Amino acid sequence: VAVSILSSLGYHVVASTGRNAESPYLINLGAAEVISRDELNQPAKPLAKERWAGGIDSVGSHILANVLSMTSYGGAVAACGLAGGMDLPSSVAPFILRGVS
Repeated sequence: VAVSILSSLGYHVVASTGRNAESPYLINLGAAEVISRDELNQPAKPLAKERWAGGIDSVGSHILANVLSMTSYGGAVAACGLAGGMDLPSSVAPFILRGVS
């Protein structure tokens, strides 16, 4: 749903999946890019290279930590699930140094 809505609003949407066979479906919904879940499911750095203006995460844990650390200055992230775990192995750096909300 998020991919479709954000794409229709003109955003460049980067979707992530653990099932590569679903990439065509995500592109059909409006994703401009599809990356592997493995790319985000590693321990996060406190701050990584800024990659996106915001994010919507339904997984939690390492994936949410990476989304936060890669969000641009002043960006926003919505966390709406915890399928990957209830922990948040991150730091406060994205919130303090980049103003991520």
